[in-house]
Amino acid sequence: MILPSKLTYTRSISPSIGVFLSVDSDRNITPLNIQTVKVLGQKSNASEAFDKKAVIKKSTTHAKLAEGNPHTVEYCHVPYECKTLLCKFSLRVNSNSFKPSNCNDMEVISSLRLFSEIYKKHDGYKYLAQRYLDNLFKGVWLWRNSDAVNINIKITTQRNLEVTSENITMNRYEESFPTNLKGYNELVDQFTLALCDPKFCLFAEVEAEITPSFMQEIYPSQAFTEKDSDIGRVYQDTKINEKRTAILGSYKIGAALALIDDWYPDSDESIRIGAFGVIKASNTSVRHPDSKLDFYSLLMDIENITSELADKKNIQSMNKAHFVAANLIKGGLFQLGR
Repeated sequence: MILPSKLTYTRSISPSIGVFLSVDSDRNITPLNIQTVKVLGQKSNASEAFDKKAVIKKSTTHAKLAEGNPHTVEYCHVPYECKTLLCKFSLRVNSNSFKPSNCNDMEVISSLRLFSEIYKKHDGYKYLAQRYLDNLFKGVWLWRNSDAVNINIKITTQRNLEVTSENITMNRYEESFPTNLKGYNELVDQFTLALCDPKFCLFAEVEAEITPSFMQEIYPSQAFTEKDSDIGRVYQDTKINEKRTAILGSYKIGAALALIDDWYPDSDESIRIGAFGVIKASNTSVRHPDSKLDFYSLLMDIENITSELADKKNIQSMNKAHFVAANLIKGGLFQLGR
């Protein structure tokens, strides 16, 4: 398949922002506030003492290194009266991956729709639904906030299905988790149907009930700031009762749900779905175009991948199909400019 000049997919999984709420012993609920604090840190960057060639700067004196490093940051912590911390967001799932939202090549549309239909017949979307739900129930989307005394996670859908996972701090390491949860199979079916059927859209509310440590720091999403900003760290927020309330950004939650790509060669961790398999922590890509396993190379080979799906025993073909389908679910602009 030749990539067209117009090829766009609308994302199929859309989380909202996640709001942090504090619950006291009387069950009173208040939004989690953000504070601005000024701190006096130490000078500890290598550039304070060394130049780019790792040679000690002439200006590096004992007194200069002992100078304070004052800066202003935003800070968020568990309130004194807090007994339970809540983090809540909503999720919408639909079948946008079954066809492009914009494409100027009918042959490309036909090839991609055939791929989706064959992938569906081999329960591919059910498999992906389970991978996304695993990340929801294991609290991956809480990021650093998942380090807590105890966390219970509840997912409620618009069809009155409620599935609750208790004590994920311990249970997330069990092999049977979360498939052993009551209602889990029904939730997988609803999630799968939403990914496959344009007549059905899944709406769910996700709530984490966190038992925090006393006065510990909370980690909302950070916001990008201008270089000349007086505040070094700024948190994302929303307004509740005219007050700034700490949040997890929808982009950050979505990134956590998309941590399912372990189909690349010699994988030792699940990374975020993306065209080139980027691992930010090591500043590398595990799906360089040279490997022919990047999204665009696989997309241009979609006819062969689709035909190979007939043989379920071909694990490599299934891995390619999982990766392509997950990228289509993620959505984006996939055309090649001309």
